[in-house]
Amino acid sequence: MQLGEWMMLNITPRMQLLCGMSICIYATYMAQFCLNFDSFLWMYSVVFGIGFGICYFLPILCAWSYFTNRPMTAGSILCWFSIMAIYNSSVCAELLNPHNERPTVIVHNGKNIEKFYDVDSDQVKKIPEMLSWLSFFGFCCMALAVPLINKKEDDTGPKKTNPNIVKLHDYLHEDFVDKTDDSTTPVRTE
Repeated sequence: MQLGEWMMLNITPRMQLLCGMSICIYATYMAQFCLNFDSFLWMYSVVFGIGFGICYFLPILCAWSYFTNRPMTAGSILCWFSIMAIYNSSVCAELLNPHNERPTVIVHNGKNIEKFYDVDSDQVKKIPEMLSWLSFFGFCCMALAVPLINKKEDDTGPKKTNPNIVKLHDYLHEDFVDKTDDSTTPVRTE
């Protein structure tokens, strides 16, 4: 998210959204071609996470630029940003297992019982189709969001910035040094 915060202060929201969502869509689409778990984990978790981290602060930035005196509104807009995860989880369950079939492989792992689908099951064979659908859905969201995203320009002059963004910037770049102690050893304060 530090990369997203840096981009938030140095490039336009449209360009930041385009970069972040392009990385997310690429990672989702390419995850279907991974042949082992390590490459899938790298693509779907790390690469997708970088793209998502770039986009994460954008709803807050745009909300703060329009609603400077209403911080709850910015939080509400961020909650709507998370609705995509809720929607995708229900759609993925419907795509992978439309008939609600139970897993067939049962593994006793100590005290736990883990249930999996067989490698040759329909659910496992539908994973590439699901990842293709998720990347297509992400592309449609990006195509809709990039032209519509906008940050309100400050009316008070070029030097004055939004106070909420300044607070966020100061918080992210806090030096965590105890100012009451004369020693130079940094101490993290909570």
